[in-house]
Amino acid sequence: MKKPAALILALVFILLPLRAAAQSAGQDEAFMRECFALARQAIQRGDDPFGAVLVKDGKIIMRGINSVHTEHDFSRHAEINLLSAAVQEYGAEGIKGSTLYSSCEPCVMCSGAIELAENLVVRVVYGLSAQRLVDMVGEGKALSDQSFFKWAGNRLKVEGPVLEAEAEAVIREYLEHAGKGPARR
Repeated sequence: MKKPAALILALVFILLPLRAAAQSAGQDEAFMRECFALARQAIQRGDDPFGAVLVKDGKIIMRGINSVHTEHDFSRHAEINLLSAAVQEYGAEGIKGSTLYSSCEPCVMCSGAIELAENLVVRVVYGLSAQRLVDMVGEGKALSDQSFFKWAGNRLKVEGPVLEAEAEAVIREYLEHAGKGPARR
């Protein structure tokens, strides 16, 4: 009689983490798709195709889009816009422990801003890798966030690419919208 109970208990301990991981992956995909929608908004405004959301306790608390061209400021990347607005609205304590989702792996400037946020963001999830973006656009340089945060001594968890094919589709839309034709491979 004890063996079936022990077996059931063992199965519960095995299956519950798997269920939680599946739920987390589903949430990551939903939040990533919100980033893609924001990136498309940026394209329509005449900006570069990047969007980001800040999530705390499983809810989006702030959205940000790239505004480099509309604000005539090279530093107005989606992640920086997002973090700046979130700290203004909620204060540092209000965003502590959050996850930042970005349509593309944050650049070195944005990763620096995340680092300077003093561990308020504990996890970064991105759609398209920086290297893949460089490959698609045909110019630029890429440094992985994992390399950057490791170099900085930050134990921030970085995950991606998530829904990379959908992220690539957004970049292709941008390139076509900008009259640059299909992305080079």
